[in-house]
Amino acid sequence: MSDKDNPTWPYNQDIFPPPDVLKTYPDFEPLIRNLAISEAFLRYEKQATRLKRLYARLGKYALYCIATVMILLDYRVTLPNAPLAAETRWVAAVLGVAGLVFLAIMYGRHVKNRWLLQRYAAERIRCLKFQAFFLLADHGADSLSAAVGDFTQEGLGEISREVDGRSQFRGFTVSDVKLPRGGTLGTWAAARSQKAAALYDTLRFKWQRNHLEEQGKLAEGELLAPNSIGNAAFLLGAGLAVLDLFSSFAGQFISHKFEIPGLDFLTLLAFIISATAAVFERGDANLAHADRYARYASEIVRLRARLDQGGEFLGLVHEMERNALLELRDFCRDIQQSSYIV
Repeated sequence: MSDKDNPTWPYNQDIFPPPDVLKTYPDFEPLIRNLAISEAFLRYEKQATRLKRLYARLGKYALYCIATVMILLDYRVTLPNAPLAAETRWVAAVLGVAGLVFLAIMYGRHVKNRWLLQRYAAERIRCLKFQAFFLLADHGADSLSAAVGDFTQEGLGEISREVDGRSQFRGFTVSDVKLPRGGTLGTWAAARSQKAAALYDTLRFKWQRNHLEEQGKLAEGELLAPNSIGNAAFLLGAGLAVLDLFSSFAGQFISHKFEIPGLDFLTLLAFIISATAAVFERGDANLAHADRYARYASEIVRLRARLDQGGEFLGLVHEMERNALLELRDFCRDIQQSSYIV
């Protein structure tokens, strides 16, 4: 498999670097083109992407079905004499069963936990590629390739033993990962320290920061619609509820019955829409994602500034790799707390 065969392009360019990166930093080819990492990453990445899509679809389909059932029930109870009010119970029954089936598939097959497990493995492998930069403390041109190969096989074996054969993600702590403390560059790497730092900056700092900022904007954009709809529907429902109370109160002081047709239906409809939007956002977890992306992007900016100021290279690599593991931990926590069920 060649790095050119990246089916996730233009994503994951840190794992599948463009050809010009190798041309610019030929001395560090073992760190740039690690086919064992690329193949293992892609295997987990494909599964994570597929399961994430399945989880989102099942959750949203279930939510839409259940929300529609609530609307039909609202229609039937508040407008019993309206056209087709009695017939809606059959439609509601079918949609209710469909929603329960979607939820049964999602939770019975542990779709979210399986997605988390595959995503966790893929991101651990991404981190493994850059943890190999610590090998520059002890290895030069004659031994770097073999050292990277041994380090990669050991790391991939550990990750494989941790995740293969399991159907659920059980969480992890950063202390579970053996992360070198840094150190100083060896003689060979020290003579190429600026190139080594520039390579790490290109593949790790720059790409990761760009990715976080791009995903943060995407999360904020996807957050806007459900938030706006939910807030507007809640305010509308509150206003209609006050109007309903006012009409009931006013009817006690006038001779004829004071009633606004369909007001109860519209009031409950507004609150149903508001609740659905809130559950939709909880399932997507875009607010948590946006906050996390912004927080870790700012950490990368801080570390890059120290690198530009001549900070000790492997020490900064240690901090960055620890931050990457913290981001992965927080991502897993946010997803575990997300749900398409209240």
